[in-house]
Amino acid sequence: MTHRFVTVALVAAAAGIASAQPTTITVDSAQSQMDLTLTLNVALLGSDTATDSSPISGTLEIELDDYGVPTSITIHDFNLALSNDLAFNFSFFLSNVDATTTGLTAFYATPGTPTGPVPVVADLFAFPAVPTAQSGTITATGNIFGVGDINEVVDLSANPPFLAPTDGMITSDGVTVTLDGGMITFSGTTEIVPGVATMDVMGTVTFVASGPVPAPAGCNAADLAEPFDVLDFSDVVAFLTAFGSMDPAADVAPPTGVFDFSDVVAFLGAFGAGCP
Repeated sequence: MTHRFVTVALVAAAAGIASAQPTTITVDSAQSQMDLTLTLNVALLGSDTATDSSPISGTLEIELDDYGVPTSITIHDFNLALSNDLAFNFSFFLSNVDATTTGLTAFYATPGTPTGPVPVVADLFAFPAVPTAQSGTITATGNIFGVGDINEVVDLSANPPFLAPTDGMITSDGVTVTLDGGMITFSGTTEIVPGVATMDVMGTVTFVASGPVPAPAGCNAADLAEPFDVLDFSDVVAFLTAFGSMDPAADVAPPTGVFDFSDVVAFLGAFGAGCP
């Protein structure tokens, strides 16, 4: 009987305690910003480059395969917005142009279609290409030699989505998920004066974000294994496996981070209470 129980426990460990769920993490504006570089190119006259930056705010919806020790990450959604408008000045060969961005936002271009998973190795991950779109406007005003006065507004939402490399460091202690040093890079070209002037856009978004580990899928602390909303022997096996490996799923009683008899008592109490 003992040998059979050990075999069942090993199978449960291989299958995982519960299906992973997405969680929403919030960007810390004090540690996050977008750096934007614009280059104005005018045919036959040359080009000039200017850079500005702003803090950002927003959220990301991600999924980890294991919220105790993650080994893969999936992106479900994100929305990142600049806190401030940006201002740029371009000056070359009798030409002077000011440009401003208003309401600039970068967001996930394919909500409902996840990107990933990709591996998490030593807490580090890298997505080679994340579908990204933009909204907001770039307004350019001034005078270009040989062209005259310009007053152009470019709607960035009219540009097609692009694929942006994204990487960073992800950690989870079973209570809080933290993405530290995340980075999204993007680039593109937009037309300011048709046939005369274009603007190259290059941006880097760096961010720190954190949020809660998602609540268990089951009906209570004892409902650790599928099928959820049913308390049976698979939940007992899952608890014992988690308890033996000090997985946060078995840390169901205070003090947090300590695996002792109080966790066993709490599990048995929840198991005995059953699902509604």
